[in-house]
Amino acid sequence: AVVHGSSYDMQKNTMSKSYRALKPRYLANRRLGLKPGDPKPLPRIVTRRPKRGDIHPLDPSILRGALRLEVPVEYLYGLKGIELREREGNRVGQPYGLYRPGEKSIVLYSLPMEWEWPSAADPVKSKLRAFGAAVNCDNEKVTVRWGSRVQLAVWFFVDVIAHELGHHYRNQYKSSIGGPGS
Repeated sequence: AVVHGSSYDMQKNTMSKSYRALKPRYLANRRLGLKPGDPKPLPRIVTRRPKRGDIHPLDPSILRGALRLEVPVEYLYGLKGIELREREGNRVGQPYGLYRPGEKSIVLYSLPMEWEWPSAADPVKSKLRAFGAAVNCDNEKVTVRWGSRVQLAVWFFVDVIAHELGHHYRNQYKSSIGGPGS
């Protein structure tokens, strides 16, 4: 059967084996030569000293384990490196991390266990609270305080790192997933 100009096998529920029809997971596995059960290659992780009074929410060894266990291969394929770097400036979260498409790398900035903002949107405060942060607001500032490094690490992985991996995924597969450039 033909569905909108592509070759689709109704019996197997699969697309044809053309390059553009492959789903990112199969494309990544094929290009890496991975078979079921093979360990996925991880990007290089470079650690720089955090800003004075800050920490890197995830140690490199914990980050490697989380990437290996929790992140599908298609989100890591093509990613050259992750750099844990000192936060720039005094304002926390400007940014927490960034994706560099030209280098295919992610930069993650250090954070303190407690910080202040002049203001924060309600959804941001709610999300931080959902991960265990104490968020206190008064007329002049918003104070975010993490009770444990584990809470900060879980939020950082789920919110910041996943966000940056999403940028990489979109950039890596932009022509095969119908995104910009397709």
